[in-house]
Parts: sequence; structure tokens; C-alpha cells
Amino acid sequence: MEANIHLHLKMAIEPFAMTADEQREYYYSSNRLPPYDMVVFAIGQKNFFETHLAKANADRRLGEIYEDFQRLLARLPAEPHEMWDLAGREHQNWDSVRITAQRLLRRLERI
Repeated sequence: MEANIHLHLKMAIEPFAMTADEQREYYYSSNRLPPYDMVVFAIGQKNFFETHLAKANADRRLGEIYEDFQRLLARLPAEPHEMWDLAGREHQNWDSVRITAQRLLRRLERI
């Protein structure tokens, strides 16, 4: 069960560790969800994580990473059209989001 939580957490965080160009290339070349839909997907996974983290009595570090990931999601714009400005530039918080996501992935790798 813990390995399943680990994998889902990694899959939820990875898109946020990419630049906007990396996201577009990754998603559109593989017919996956576009970047903003990943925000919606990650938020929708909240119930999965909270239920399974409790049931599995999982490593507390997984729970800490999950909580930090929830704080990361809270820093993103509320609407899809706010993710990029009219010139296609990333939202001003995206650099800090990307750096935070990269740190979370490194912490996850150590578990």
C-alpha cells in the first residue's frame, strides 16, 4: 500500500517540477492531461491520499510531503486562464512552484 501511495504522490507532483515548455511537450506529445488539468487532478486526489495515508499507517514522511504538496497547490492561480499571461509567459509564482516541486520529489526519492 505504501508503495502505491509513493507512486501516486510522485505522479501528482512531477508535472509541477517541469517548466511550461516541458509540460506542453510532455502532455501534448503523449495525449495526457494538459498542465492546468493536472492541478484539478491533483486536488481531486486529495481524498485518495488522505484515506490511504491513514489506512496504511504510512511512513510519516509521506504524509509530510503530501501536506507540503497541498500547500504548493494553494499557491497556484484559481483559474486555468491565470496560469499564463496573454504572451504565454508562466504565472509569476511558477518558478517557486517548480523549485518546491523539485524539492518534494527529491525528498520522496529518499523514502
